[in-house]
Amino acid sequence: MKKYVYALIKITDTLDHAQDFCDGLLFCNRVKYFIGCEKKEIGDAKEAIAYISQHTYKAGFIHNRTRYNFNHQFNIDWQDIQITYNPAFCMYAVIGDKNYLRKSETIKLFNTKLKKFGDFAVIVKDVPKFLTIIQSSLPNFQYSLIGYLDYSKPLTPPNPIINKDYYFNYQNEFRIYSQSISLVNNETTEVFGELINKDAETFPFSPINGITSVVRTSELFDGVKVQLNRDYDSCDISKLDFSMSCR
Repeated sequence: MKKYVYALIKITDTLDHAQDFCDGLLFCNRVKYFIGCEKKEIGDAKEAIAYISQHTYKAGFIHNRTRYNFNHQFNIDWQDIQITYNPAFCMYAVIGDKNYLRKSETIKLFNTKLKKFGDFAVIVKDVPKFLTIIQSSLPNFQYSLIGYLDYSKPLTPPNPIINKDYYFNYQNEFRIYSQSISLVNNETTEVFGELINKDAETFPFSPINGITSVVRTSELFDGVKVQLNRDYDSCDISKLDFSMSCR
């Protein structure tokens, strides 16, 4: 059965940041920032991994004139450093089939891990219009659903900037990103004579106040009723998921 992205949600920490997004400001972190988030959550980082190779270490020892041999397998992760400096903007994709949409237009979240992203949420109710605005305002940006993979074994992620470890599939992430823009020159910035790290940049686009609703994140766990654009053809998941396509 076909599935559709019928709403997008941006969870953020303050009401001002939520309103900035509605007013047409895309606040993008470098992918390097999300690598740090991964390390905090799972103690490892798989963002921007381009290749995982598996190797075997052979060793042995002698005890009481008997030799014991053993093999130890380990993986080496090869990260694409260039991707770590690309800007990315992350959202939660609300996905369902036509039957689900006919029953309700109540958006409800269930995984409480999502609460950590902030106290406010912007619901994009017209996904096709929003993506059209992004395409026209930000021609150097692309978008896709994230593809979740098993990084515990050898693999070559098809598109590292939109592939993540399966552990994070609760995020249902939809990512807006650019591989033609690098924030490498934004390594540091001077504030009142002090150099501080700058991991983000804001990119302006046409305001979307008319197709969004701002709510408290906690409300989404009770259910929020919204009127959605039911343009199924434009929201077909097959047209919004490029995570398994090769670079």
